[in-house]
Amino acid sequence: AIPMVRTRRQRALDATPPLLALPEDTFRTLCRNLICPLRPQQLVNFASTCSAVHASQQVELCELQRLHVAAHALCMKIGSSCSKMSGAHVLDFYSCRVDDADCMVFGQIAASGAMANLTVL
Repeated sequence: AIPMVRTRRQRALDATPPLLALPEDTFRTLCRNLICPLRPQQLVNFASTCSAVHASQQVELCELQRLHVAAHALCMKIGSSCSKMSGAHVLDFYSCRVDDADCMVFGQIAASGAMANLTVL
């Protein structure tokens, strides 16, 4: 058998995790779809698949941590939990005294798609 001579690029591609070989915009889209303030473990699990993926997601992980802390605080304020809020069909903020910051957090949660079942607010 004739030994194959591998180029530097081929060796580098072999060393690169397949996810990081995706085009940058595709990889970022995939990561954005995993960001959920009510279920942060999705992105954490994904980022922990290898050190290269983890390193590439530092900004997203920090932002997700900030959003999750804010989402948890909002859930506590309305007497709920992140898991209950993510599956809720109805949310009642009427007697909870939500402020502008709470509304911003709620908007970020809603924009993440974390409350797909929500029909009444």
